[in-house]
Amino acid sequence: MLSHPGRLNGKRYDYHHKRNHRERQMGNDNRRIIGTRKRQSLLQRTGSQFNDRFTEIKGGHTTEPDLLFSADKNPSAYKDWLTTLPQNPDIVSYSLDSLHELLPVNSPARTNLRSAISHYILEKGLWKNCSDHCQAGIKSDSRDSCVCQCHNDPAVNQDCCPTRKGMARVIITAQRASGLWGDYFKATDGYVKVFIDKRMVQRSPVIYNNNNPHWRMVVDLGSEDISSGQKVRFEVWDEDNKWDDDLLGQCEQVLSVGVKEDLCNLNHGQLFYKWEVKCAPSLSGSSCTDYKASPISQSLKKLYVSRHAHPIPKAVLLEMGVFVDGSSSYRNMSLTAKSHKFDEM
Repeated sequence: MLSHPGRLNGKRYDYHHKRNHRERQMGNDNRRIIGTRKRQSLLQRTGSQFNDRFTEIKGGHTTEPDLLFSADKNPSAYKDWLTTLPQNPDIVSYSLDSLHELLPVNSPARTNLRSAISHYILEKGLWKNCSDHCQAGIKSDSRDSCVCQCHNDPAVNQDCCPTRKGMARVIITAQRASGLWGDYFKATDGYVKVFIDKRMVQRSPVIYNNNNPHWRMVVDLGSEDISSGQKVRFEVWDEDNKWDDDLLGQCEQVLSVGVKEDLCNLNHGQLFYKWEVKCAPSLSGSSCTDYKASPISQSLKKLYVSRHAHPIPKAVLLEMGVFVDGSSSYRNMSLTAKSHKFDEM
């Protein structure tokens, strides 16, 4: 390489100038390539953050985010999602506007139509009025004052429906005994034990030196399942040294629904007892295994259109300024004593 200008084929070349020109040209080309790659990388990153569609899924269960376009990668995803909809539906949203909104704001017809629609809605509306007291539980639902709810009862759920068949409230009373004989030289030191099947549930205190003791021991078992024929057994004992007490007699009975007062004969004397067995709400039968409906009262059946609602009384509509057609038969029906106390509309 020449370090000074030279001649080639009659032409003068400056080699240093030519080399610098090529280097500058190569540098520009490299910068253009690098710039192009940066723009492509930026576009790729930006494109990954934006989709050409967005799918929002309501109801059902699925792990496929692009459900409507999943036929290629997951053909069964849409069908699987459809099968989950009956168990997990979602609410369809909608908007509703009154007809008077179609008329101009300053139009007199708009005001009249709005009033007519309001009167129509009121006349067809229902008055909320609890049809009965709670047969079980209390009215503690802040959203619905007519709904009865049960708390802390294993026999029923929060809606006062039985958790299973056979559930009943069981209360047993060991009342008294008469004519006992436990000792030769003194009267009986008697006490009684109560068993459900083979499980002892309670023992009474000892009443000393008395052949006719009155225990009046109440055994509240709460909720029990009596569907399999549970038995109650009474045992009457005479206390001696605790380890050698004498069994004076026993008797066993199958629990059944109702109030029963009876006696059982002992070896010497008699035991008087009582039980109260009441089925859980909506259950009936001797073992509480049958479903029991709780229909609305016959006196309210013709007036009410649902469990806790009836048409707004004519007198109330007139007070509201609503024109009422007097020929409507249900408007002229008189409310019974139960339906005079209106809770809320």
